Amino acid sequence: MIRISLAIPLIPVKRAVAAELLSRCWRSGIAFVVSVQNLAVFSVVMTKKVRHPVPDDVVQRFVRNIHTYDGWTVIGYDAETILDAVTIKSTYSFYFWDALLVATMKQHAIGTIYTEDAHFTKIPG
Repeated sequence: MIRISLAIPLIPVKRAVAAELLSRCWRSGIAFVVSVQNLAVFSVVMTKKVRHPVPDDVVQRFVRNIHTYDGWTVIGYDAETILDAVTIKSTYSFYFWDALLVATMKQHAIGTIYTEDAHFTKIPG
């Protein structure tokens, strides 16, 4: 079962929610899971799609820190996950990449997804 936790879509509120979650993680109060897909999207966005792109070495350091920190687990997906994503995409009218994220979390028995995207609430559970 996947539970979706929505942040209020106001930039200052989103930042505050994200900062609190990350602070709890760094203090070892909570552990997080992130998909390799999330890290790939982060890398592209931060180096290509923001007003002030971040240098590659900074993005690499960030990804490396996430990968090596005990408070984060990086998970991947396989062909079965992709098949499940295609089913989720067609059943719930999702974008494929969002469906792949849900399928990846399901595959690894992740029960909560923190997101600002309300369309994730279409997924039962």
